[in-house]
Amino acid sequence: MDFLKLRLKDSALDFYLTLPDRVRDNLDASLDVLQRHLTNPEMKEIHMVELENLKFDHVTQMPEDFLVKLQLKAKKAYPDAVNPVFPPVDPDLDAAAENNRVAAATAENEARTRFHRRERERQVRRLFIKAMPNWIRIKLMEQLDTITVEELSVTTTASKLEDPEFSSVRLESGEQLQVLGRAKIHFTIATLSFTQDFLTLPTMNSVGFGKSILPKT
Repeated sequence: MDFLKLRLKDSALDFYLTLPDRVRDNLDASLDVLQRHLTNPEMKEIHMVELENLKFDHVTQMPEDFLVKLQLKAKKAYPDAVNPVFPPVDPDLDAAAENNRVAAATAENEARTRFHRRERERQVRRLFIKAMPNWIRIKLMEQLDTITVEELSVTTTASKLEDPEFSSVRLESGEQLQVLGRAKIHFTIATLSFTQDFLTLPTMNSVGFGKSILPKT
């Protein structure tokens, strides 16, 4: 209805425009769906902000654990679609027309449900890749359009400690640090598999997983 379209704005208008025509053409039905959406007890907008600000702790967390955390929060931030309820087939009306009506309404609800789930998965995938250290993120970005959330959950690491090739390194700040060792980490995530060399330093924050390590350059 133009009445609502002219008076709604921002996220309320965006949601209203996703409703099927037969709901928008019925003021009472439109108000009912809008009320249920806008009085969401889960405070969807707050969950969206919290989801966006989740941080991956590469010292204490593994990627698959962080992925689960993202998925749980995303379920609240991007919940399943609230599909309008439509009357079942009325046997007293034209059978073909009623079957077509119910089939069309069912198809619209299913499409809306798929859209919401794809958007939730897209956000999880984006935030997971964004949170990874650069040396992992660069690899994942190469398959951003094809990688799935299910594939991201398959993550393994294997490390091997070796003797360092030199005893110290100088940072850009000029600080000289002793090299304690070299770690060779074989990392598998989704369809990617690669090996990265790291230097183990005594006072650096970790840039890997569970070790005080710095990528070898």
